[in-house]
Amino acid sequence: MLNKNILLLSLKISLLGTALGGNVLIWPMEGSHWLNVKIVIDELIKKEHNVTVLVASGALFITPTSNPSLTFEIYKVRFSKEKIEGIIKDFVLTWMENRPSPSTIWRFYREIAKVIKNFHMVSREICDGVLKNQKLMEKLKKSKFDVLVSDPVFPCGDIVALKLEIPFIYSLRFSPASTVEKHCGKIYSRMTSIMNITMPKKFVQLLVFNLTLTEIVLSGNVLIWPTDGSHWLNIKMILEELIQRNHNVTVLASSVTLFINSKPDFPVNFEVIPVAFKKSNIDSLIEHLIMLWIEHRPTPLTLWTFYKELGNLLDTFFQINVQICDGVLNNPKLLAKLQKGGFDILVADPVTMCGELVALKLGIPFLYTLRFSPASTLERHCGKIPAPASYVPAALSELTDQMTFGERVKNAISYSLQDYIFQSYWGEWNSYYSKILAVCEGTAIMGPDRWVSAVLLLQLCYTGCGFCGKILVWPCDMSHWLNLRMILEELVERGHEVTVLVPEHSFIIDYSKPSTLNFEVIPAPHSRQMTTNIFNSFIDLAVNVMPSLPRWQSAVKLQEVLLQATESVKPLCENIVYNQSVVKKLQEANYSVMVIDAVLPCGELVAEVLQVPFVYTLRLSVGGAIEKYCGKLPASPSYVPVSMAALTDRMAFLERVKNVLLSFFFDFWIHPHDIRIWNEFYSEVLAESGRALLPILQWHKHLNDYFSKEASKLYFNSLQTSWQEFIDLSTGESTDVDVKEALINAFKLDNDISLEAQVGDSNSFLNYLVLCVAFSGATACVAHVDGVDLQVANTGDSRAMLGVQEEDGSWSAVTLSNDHNAQNERELKRLKLEHLKNEAKSVVKQDRLLGLPMPFRAFGDVKFKWSTDLQKRVIESGPDQLNDSEYTKFIPPNYYIPPYLTAEPEVTYHQLRPQDKSLVLATDGLWETMHRQDVVRVVGVHLTGVHHQQPIALGGYKVTLGQMHGLLTERRAKMSSVFEDQNAATHLIRHPVGDSEFGAVDHERLSKMLSLSEELARMYRDDIVIIVVQFNSHAVGA
Repeated sequence: MLNKNILLLSLKISLLGTALGGNVLIWPMEGSHWLNVKIVIDELIKKEHNVTVLVASGALFITPTSNPSLTFEIYKVRFSKEKIEGIIKDFVLTWMENRPSPSTIWRFYREIAKVIKNFHMVSREICDGVLKNQKLMEKLKKSKFDVLVSDPVFPCGDIVALKLEIPFIYSLRFSPASTVEKHCGKIYSRMTSIMNITMPKKFVQLLVFNLTLTEIVLSGNVLIWPTDGSHWLNIKMILEELIQRNHNVTVLASSVTLFINSKPDFPVNFEVIPVAFKKSNIDSLIEHLIMLWIEHRPTPLTLWTFYKELGNLLDTFFQINVQICDGVLNNPKLLAKLQKGGFDILVADPVTMCGELVALKLGIPFLYTLRFSPASTLERHCGKIPAPASYVPAALSELTDQMTFGERVKNAISYSLQDYIFQSYWGEWNSYYSKILAVCEGTAIMGPDRWVSAVLLLQLCYTGCGFCGKILVWPCDMSHWLNLRMILEELVERGHEVTVLVPEHSFIIDYSKPSTLNFEVIPAPHSRQMTTNIFNSFIDLAVNVMPSLPRWQSAVKLQEVLLQATESVKPLCENIVYNQSVVKKLQEANYSVMVIDAVLPCGELVAEVLQVPFVYTLRLSVGGAIEKYCGKLPASPSYVPVSMAALTDRMAFLERVKNVLLSFFFDFWIHPHDIRIWNEFYSEVLAESGRALLPILQWHKHLNDYFSKEASKLYFNSLQTSWQEFIDLSTGESTDVDVKEALINAFKLDNDISLEAQVGDSNSFLNYLVLCVAFSGATACVAHVDGVDLQVANTGDSRAMLGVQEEDGSWSAVTLSNDHNAQNERELKRLKLEHLKNEAKSVVKQDRLLGLPMPFRAFGDVKFKWSTDLQKRVIESGPDQLNDSEYTKFIPPNYYIPPYLTAEPEVTYHQLRPQDKSLVLATDGLWETMHRQDVVRVVGVHLTGVHHQQPIALGGYKVTLGQMHGLLTERRAKMSSVFEDQNAATHLIRHPVGDSEFGAVDHERLSKMLSLSEELARMYRDDIVIIVVQFNSHAVGA
C-alpha cells in the first residue's frame, strides 16, 4: 500500500507541476553542454526547486549569477581557464584539420585520443577537487540534497551522488558516437529486479550505470534447438553473439548432422541426440530438394507439380524429425541431464519441430528464430506477420515487391498451395503433440500453465483450427458486407457460431433468406425511405458527381454523405446500448469475441458494454485513416497510395507529391463521422452502462446543471482521469479495499481544483470559472456505510451526528466528526507544528486562520495554499474579471510558508448498533442555529412517527388563561402538519430557518426567510446543506 501511495503522490506532483521545492545538486559539463543543462536548471527554478551547481575555479563558461534559488558552489582546482580553453581549441582544430573520412578516419581518432587524454587529466582534477575536499563534502551532506543531476561526459557525478547517498539522473547534450546513450541506456530489467532485493534502492542506478559501462551482465544458460543445413548458418551467428555476451550456450544436435558439429575453437556445449537415421538420409533429402527446385522450378504451369513433390519430401523430413524428437522426449537420461543444466531459455528454429515441447518438459520459456519458411508460412500463421499476397512475395517464389498482375496471381496461388501442403504436414504433428502432452499430463510432469498455453497456441496456429466459439458481428452494409461475409462464412465452416447485428432496413444484408449465419435484427429508428435516400445520394455522388471533380473536392462531397450516413447510425446505436432487454440478451449469449467493421462507429462501444474483446476488419477507409492510425500499418506516402487517389504503388515523382498532399488532406480535413459527437456519446454510454462509474458520473447529465458545456466537459474529464488513476492503483495481487485510504484519496479532488486553475484554458469564461472555484472555499463531510461499519471523512466545520434512541424512547446525539477550527485543541496544535516557531502567534489570530477563515481545513481557498509568486502569476495571466477582483489580489497578512490550509480529511470509525437509528450530515449553518440534541430529536420524531410532547417553555412570561389556551390551540394545529414532509432532510431544514420562539416551525416566518435575497439572507443564517440517513435496525442487529 505504501508503494501505491508513493506512485499516487508522484503522479499528483508531476501533474501539478508545482510541488514542495526540492534541493537539486548539479554536476555540469563545460562548453556547449553547459547550455543544455542551463535550460534544465531554469526549468527547475521555475518549478520552485533550489538548485546548487558544483563549479570548478578554473571553469570557462560556467559563471555564477545572482538568483535566490540558484547557488554556485565553487571548489578549487589547479588548472586555469586557459587550460579548458586550450582543450576545446585542440578539439575544434583536430576536427577541422582531420575531419574523418574513409581515408583519414584512423588519423582522426589517433589525434582525438591525445585531446581526450588531456581532457581526462582535467576531469581527474575536477573529481579530486570535490571528492578529496572533506570540508566541501561535509557541507554538501548537510545541505540534504534530494537528487543529483549529472552530465555523464564529465565523470564522477555518480560517485559524488554515492558519497552523498542520494539518487542521480543523467542529462546530456550528446556523447561522441552516442557512447553514453548506447552503453548507459542499455539497462537490463532482470538485473534491476535482482538488485532491488539485495541492496538499497539509491545505489541501484549507480551500479547499473557501472555495469553497463563495463558491459558486464548477468550470464544465462541458453539451450538451442537448431535446424541443419543453411538454417544452421543463421542460428550460428546468434550463438556467437550470445557467447560474446558471456552466456553459456548448449546445442541439442542429433548424432547425424551435416553442418552442426563441434570444433575445438568453438566454445559451445553439444548434447548429442541418438537417432537411427544415417547421414545419407539427410544427403538424399537435401539433394532431392535441390533437384526439385532445378527440375520443377515453380512457374504458373508447374506450381502444382512442384508443391506435390514438396509434400512428398516433407513426409520424409517428418520421419527424420520424429526420430530427433523421440531422441529427446523419450530419453529420460538426457532429459534429466538437461533439467539439471538449469537453463533459462530455449531458442528454437521452428522448421525442426518439438523445440517447444522440450521447453515444456524442462519448464522453461522459449523463443523462435528462423531463416525463413516456404511461403513464409510460419511467419504468417505463428508470427502473425501481415503478408497480403498482392504486395508481399512468398519465399522461394522469386518475385519482388513490385509485381505485375500475372505475378500477383502466381503469388496468391503460391500462398494457397503452400498453406494447403503445410496444413496437411502440421496435421501429422498435431497428433504427435497431443500424444506427448497427454503423457505429460498423465505423469504429472506438466509445466507451468503459461508454457502449456504457449504450446497450445503453437498447435492452434499450425493446424489452423481451435475451439469453436460464439462470435458477434457489427457489419457495414453495401460493398463492405461482401468483404466481411467471406470471413464470416469461413468462421462458420470452422465450426464457430456467428451472429450478425443487422438494422431493420438494409440493402445487401438480407436476413430474411435462410443462412448459416444468425441475425439479430435491431429496430430502425428511421424509415426505409430515409435509408433509401442516403443510399441514392451515395450512388449519385459516386457515379455522376465524383468522376468529374478533382480528388480533394470529391473527398469533401463524400464526407458530407458519410456524415449523413453515420448520423443515422447513432439512433441505431442508441437502440442497442440503451435497450436493456437487447443488452441482457446479448450478455446472456456469452460471446467470445466481436468482429467489427471499423468504418461505422458504435461497434467497439457495444463490445465495451458487453465486456467482450473485439477485432477490426474492413475493406478500406477514406484515405486509409483507420488502417494507419488504428491498425498502425506503415503507409509511407512515397510508396503506399492513398485510397481514392487512383494511384498505384509505382508512382512517378509528381504522383508521389500528389499522394503526399492527398495524405495530409485526408488526415486533417476529411472525417467520415463527427468525432466530437461520438466522443461525447461514448463517454455518456460508458458512464451509464451499469458499471461502478454510474453513481459517480450521473451528475454529468443532470438537467439542472448550470455549468457551461465546456466546464461540464472539463470536470467530466478530470473525474474520468481520477477514476482511471484509482483503477490503475487498485490493480494488483490484493483486491482488498482500504476504505479509509479510499476516502482520503477521494478528497484529493482538491489537487484537481488547484491544477485546473494553474493550467488555465483558452476559453476566457471557462478560465474565469475554474479560477473562481479555486479561490472559493468549501468544507465537506462524507460517510461510508458497509454493513455495520460506518466511517466518516470530514474536512472543515461540517459535522456528522448519530441519532441514538434510548430504551425509554428518548433521543441522544453522538458526534462522529471533529470540527477543524480553533476550538479543536488537537487541530490547533497540528497547525502550529506544521509552521515555524516564529509563526506561532500569527498563524491563528482571533480564532481564525491568519485572522481570516474559521475552518483550518477546506477545499479550494488556494489563497492559503499557493505561494505568493504562483498567485501573482496565475492572476496576471488570467482573465480581466479576476484581475479586477480585490479579493484575489489580496495576500493574507503574515503569509510566509504556505500551504496553511489543507483538504486532507480526518477519518473516524463507528460500529453500528441496533439503537443507532439515523445519521445527519450537515454544514455549519445547521449547527450554528440548532443544538445537536434538537437535531437528532426532530429527525427521530419524523422517522419513527412518535412525537414526544415537551412542556411549553414560557421563558418567565406572565400569561393569562386565555393566552395559554391560544398557545395550546396553536400547538395542536401545528402538530397536525408535523409529518407533512416525506423527506426527513426537508423536514429538518424547516427548523433552523422557520423555528418560532416555542420550538415549532412557524410557516409564515419560514416563507419570509426563504423569500429574502441572497445578500440579506446571509445576515440571518449561513448556507445549510443536510443529508439524513436512516439505518435498518433489524439488519444492524442481525
